[in-house]
Amino acid sequence: MTLRKQRGFKFEYHIVNLLRERGFKASKSGGNTVGFPDIIATRHYTLLAIEAKSVAGFHAYIPLDQIQRCFHLLEMFEIYKNKHTIAAFKFMTKITGNSFRRPIKYYYFCMDEYQHRLTGVNSLKCTYNGELSFLMVNEKDSFRVKMPQVTFNKDDIFFDYKWMTQKKLTI
Repeated sequence: MTLRKQRGFKFEYHIVNLLRERGFKASKSGGNTVGFPDIIATRHYTLLAIEAKSVAGFHAYIPLDQIQRCFHLLEMFEIYKNKHTIAAFKFMTKITGNSFRRPIKYYYFCMDEYQHRLTGVNSLKCTYNGELSFLMVNEKDSFRVKMPQVTFNKDDIFFDYKWMTQKKLTI
């Protein structure tokens, strides 16, 4: 297994363990190889589909088809009142090919409000500083978005969508 794949698996297991500590039933799903999100998690009436990327550089990308497959999976489960697609990013301490060290950074974004606004989007891009952009097929049309970040807080693990859009999202 390549170092890049190992880095991704470790980040996915990190998220799974974080969710399990907060009472979720969570599992890696096989991701790209089986056409599912990287992680699926559930707790009571909440269902999460998570796409995760771990990089050693300054930018991380998630192709649009990987976000769309999260939305498609969630549509199958009508019993869940709260269904959310999360884009998760981890930026490593060491930059590839360099001895420079920096703090590890984690970013989690809820993609729900953009589900029906993805026409023409090619991929998502997150920077080391947590800026999220939608990269369009026509690069001149690409745009940056301000989105609430998801935090995994032990005290509040249910989504409240109205609250989420105004403040940092807590699950």
